[in-house]
Amino acid sequence: MVLRVRRAVDVAALEHERRQREQRGVAGVPPQSERAVHEVVGGRDHAEERDEDAGRTQPRQSRRPPCRERRDAGERPNKDGKSEETRRKLVEAARAVLVEEGFVGASTRAIAAHAGVNQALVFYHFDGVEPLLLAALDASSAERLVAYRAAVDEAGSLPELVAALGPLLVEDEASGHMTLLTELVGASLSRSDLRRAMIERAAPWRQLTEEAATRFLAGTPFGPAADDVASLTVAVGLGLNMFARLDPEAARLPNLAKLAALLSGE
Repeated sequence: MVLRVRRAVDVAALEHERRQREQRGVAGVPPQSERAVHEVVGGRDHAEERDEDAGRTQPRQSRRPPCRERRDAGERPNKDGKSEETRRKLVEAARAVLVEEGFVGASTRAIAAHAGVNQALVFYHFDGVEPLLLAALDASSAERLVAYRAAVDEAGSLPELVAALGPLLVEDEASGHMTLLTELVGASLSRSDLRRAMIERAAPWRQLTEEAATRFLAGTPFGPAADDVASLTVAVGLGLNMFARLDPEAARLPNLAKLAALLSGE
């Protein structure tokens, strides 16, 4: 209210000055002067409005959450589980793209296109492409870990376990698990966050290997070195995977059935 009164007073003063000039035989106030006065009045009024009534004149804060938290691109969780279905499709697509194109080709755009969804959903569900690729590895590792644990539990001796590992390694290669693992291991060498994530994911495999070594080497000269044998086994397994990726034609899986026969004294 005070501001409106002040503006009216300024305008009235300007009009009074113009009339006085006309009475003296002087032409009216030049247009540029009127513009200058109005600019000064207007500019002052707007500045003072912002100062005196900041709450009313400040732009209203957006209530929309940050981009990464919005449920955009048509994605809405519901009772039918469409959100979980989208996550599953993205994980499967990430696995396929990583196996076919490698880490360099596993972009957000490529994975989303393979899944048939908006690429914004990669960030909505996984916060980026690397967490999504890790989720793909987690899904594959979970399946393979179940198979390897079953082989350990069912084997009655070390030769039996070694013989059972042969078909499992073939499955690792055929399913793409070897490729998933080696691509992410290679990429992690220059990415500290990814490297830490890969070290964490190696822990369950190291634990299973130690359990198997402790069990099957008990009572043998290698029993006291079960932990070292487990470390060696994990390193050999990773090396086989890496070499198979470097030179698929030359690399071949070891004949574990033959090794098992030698261990059993046959």
